[in-house]
Amino acid sequence: MAFTAAGILTLIMLMFSPEFPARAAFASPIFLIIATIPALKNISFNLPQKLIQVAGIFLAVTIIYSLTADFSVHSQIKDRAEYISQHKNDELIVVDPINLPAVTEKIFWAWTLNAYSRFYRDLTPYTDKFNNRNITCAQYYGLRKIILNEEKWAKQTQFILY
Repeated sequence: MAFTAAGILTLIMLMFSPEFPARAAFASPIFLIIATIPALKNISFNLPQKLIQVAGIFLAVTIIYSLTADFSVHSQIKDRAEYISQHKNDELIVVDPINLPAVTEKIFWAWTLNAYSRFYRDLTPYTDKFNNRNITCAQYYGLRKIILNEEKWAKQTQFILY
């Protein structure tokens, strides 16, 4: 009961917050999973074996895909950091956008790429002085200016316009 209450109360507290990162909501489903496992032990299910196998295969494919997408993004961030360190003294550094595996653009909606881009601090191709992402990234790495390659950015199926 305590884990169920914690899972629900966590979501209620976040609901009244004006803004919070997606990772802040991580605890709530974990608490609810912890509360659900003992309850499921007391219930007997008579599910067909085929249904359990299909669910297991679906879960395995989803986990493998998620790990592949995360590794791909991580590798791109690492390569970008190496490129930035090699060109640290340049006046303007132009980097490639972060690309998710092609399956994501066809299966999921625009929010997937949008959330990844925000989470992984992806930049924009604009050079205006009010562009907070580019300015923050440049300050973090100690650069003068940094932007995305506009041609590659525009070729993305669901690129971000902000």
